[in-house]
Amino acid sequence: MKPKEKFTEEQADILDEFRRRSKGAGLDFFAVVGDSRTGTGASVFGAVAASPPDSAPRNARRAHVAWEERHGLDPDHDRGGRKFVIRFRAADRDIFEAIVDGRKKIETRAATKKYAGIKAGDIVVLSCGGARCEKSVARVEHFPSVAAILRRHRPKDINPSIRTAAEARAMWAGFPGYTEKIRRGGLVAFHLK
Repeated sequence: MKPKEKFTEEQADILDEFRRRSKGAGLDFFAVVGDSRTGTGASVFGAVAASPPDSAPRNARRAHVAWEERHGLDPDHDRGGRKFVIRFRAADRDIFEAIVDGRKKIETRAATKKYAGIKAGDIVVLSCGGARCEKSVARVEHFPSVAAILRRHRPKDINPSIRTAAEARAMWAGFPGYTEKIRRGGLVAFHLK
C-alpha cells in the first residue's frame, strides 16, 4: 500500500507523549509510528543543540526523509497542521484571555529555536494553568528587534492593554530572559485566527 500523508489522533498522542518524555530527559530522539493496514503514520524528531551531526536520531531522521522521497511523499509534509504548545505564566493570564476572546490576534515570542518551526497552517495550543485554547496560525513574521516590530504593528495590536511603544518595550523586557533572547534572535509574531 502506498503510504499517505495522514496520521491518526492516537498516533499523534503516542508521539506527543514520546516527545514530551524524551525532551524532559534531555534526550535526542526520533520515532515513527504507523499502521500498514491504513497507510497512516507519523514521525517525531528532536535533538539537543550539542548533539553531533551524525547522531543516531539525526541519521534516522535523514533515512526516514529519504524513504518518504522514494515513496513519493513530500518530506516537508509535516510542516503544516502540526500542533505546538505555547505556555503562558499565571501572571500573564490577561494576555491568554485576550487571545481566547479574540481581542489579541498577534502573539509574539523571542525568536528562539523553540518557535522556529511554527509555520502558517500550524495549530498552536495555548495553555495557561489548566485552561487551553487552540488557534490556527495564519501568518508568521520575523523581526530583528523590538523597534522593527513596532514600525510594523501598533502596540495595542500586540497586547490590547498597552498603548505606547515604551509600554511595549517594558512588556518584553519584563519577560524572563527576553532582552538577551531578542538581542540574539529578534522576535517572531504569530498571526492567529
